[in-house]
Amino acid sequence: MKVMVVDDNEQNLYLLEVLLRSEKYEVVCARDGLEALEHIKKGPFSLIISDILMPRMDGFQLCRECKTDPHLKHIPFIFYTATYTDQKDEEFALSLGADRFIAKPIEPQIFLTIIREVIKEYEKGALTAKESLIKDEELYLVEYNKRLIQKLEKKMLDLKIANKTLAESEEKYRILVENAVEAIFVAQEGMLKFVNPRATEMIGYTPEELTSRPFTEFIHLHDRVLVMERYTQRLQGSTIPSTYAFRIIHRSGDPRWVELNTALIEWQGKPATLNFLTDITERKRAEEEIRRLNESLEQRVQERTAQLEAANKEMEAFTYSVSHDLRAPLRAMDGYTQILLEEHAAHLNEDAQSICSNIREGAQRMGKLIEDLLAFSRLGRVEIQASSIDMYGLAHSIFFELTTPESRESIDFRLQPLPRAEGDPTMVRQVWMNLISNALKFSSKRERPFIEVGWKEGTKETIYFIRDNGAGFDKRYVYRLFGVFERLHSSREFEGTGVGLAIVRRIVHRHGGRTWAEGETDKGATFYFTMPKKGERDE
Repeated sequence: MKVMVVDDNEQNLYLLEVLLRSEKYEVVCARDGLEALEHIKKGPFSLIISDILMPRMDGFQLCRECKTDPHLKHIPFIFYTATYTDQKDEEFALSLGADRFIAKPIEPQIFLTIIREVIKEYEKGALTAKESLIKDEELYLVEYNKRLIQKLEKKMLDLKIANKTLAESEEKYRILVENAVEAIFVAQEGMLKFVNPRATEMIGYTPEELTSRPFTEFIHLHDRVLVMERYTQRLQGSTIPSTYAFRIIHRSGDPRWVELNTALIEWQGKPATLNFLTDITERKRAEEEIRRLNESLEQRVQERTAQLEAANKEMEAFTYSVSHDLRAPLRAMDGYTQILLEEHAAHLNEDAQSICSNIREGAQRMGKLIEDLLAFSRLGRVEIQASSIDMYGLAHSIFFELTTPESRESIDFRLQPLPRAEGDPTMVRQVWMNLISNALKFSSKRERPFIEVGWKEGTKETIYFIRDNGAGFDKRYVYRLFGVFERLHSSREFEGTGVGLAIVRRIVHRHGGRTWAEGETDKGATFYFTMPKKGERDE
């Protein structure tokens, strides 16, 4: 079964050929009516499928030629078109003797069903040979010209609409390009083929000057090799960064830093690059200023570090002096007054013995204060040796260390299961030591001292607390609690040096935590400190 397919569109021709061959039809292809007519006259065909709009001889003319030829008019003829789709077009096509009129697009299966029906009718002889209903040649030409004029008018209208749309699109792009804050230009064969107003403003030359000289003349001498290498690589299709920075030379002679974003395009049939330039001179100046400031800062940091190292050495010398030169006289005072009281008490009246006791008490208190000061100063220099700490075991052992079996019987001590913490075990032990000893000291005058040690869950930290029912404090002065030598109770009420809580704060802060307190006078107090969870501590 041989089928003639006529279409000037290669893709349409190929698709129809593949579709028909899938149904075991023998297919002969032609690209216009004249070529098709030559094939049709040479061999028997069972079906002709033809487009309408084609060069040399269109589908209408081919159909008329076939249907007016006594040897060809019996061959079924099907129009298959996407151009002539009006009702009048179909009527004219059928009046020429066509058997079917199919408008594109159509589903392949529906198309094949129509083909099968026509061929089946042809094979059974049910399809009578159709002749052209338009016998008069002049009448045919009139109708034919009407179809052509109508189609031409439609094409003209479509073209007018397309031109209008294109003009509007071009106007939009023109406005965007002319008002862009970036310089836009096209480079081809080492020359600038197009520049927008921002490009002329940025470089300082007129469009004529920019497009009449090699673009390398506008690039800083030290950056020309880089730009030409990138430009050549881009034209060759190499994979390179599409954005980079370099310097151009303004007409005034001043260099300006620009950032280029480039893409490969085709310009008037030849390879070219489409480029967008952004002036980054101010950004570069800011970066240079930041670099200069960083260098200055690094220098100041080095100087400050040297000063701190010198200060630390002086502090170490001072600590040594305090440790040896100050404590030695205190030990002598304490020792001699002790000798007076123990070996010469018979020669001292009551007032003299009281004075010696006061001297001893003052010397011991001064010694304790010096010890606390030394401990406080050492905290800033000791390196943290972090490890996992059993906070429950630490608090429990310290409470038992600070109390006797007899005193524990009268204390209501409540210790919650505490989560482990990451930190320096020695330092954290000092925190618990100072806080628990404070709680014991300030609740010691209660008939039934109460001390609770517990914890709360935080987002990035664990909050530990110790609560007592002791003397409390005036919350107006809470800000003074963690200062050195700051005491809210007199030494007559409660002994101490005023350094313990300062040590607590320094240790906790060095671990990246916080400290605070809550309380009221004669209603007890609660002291809090936090420890960052594992992985959250700032180094």
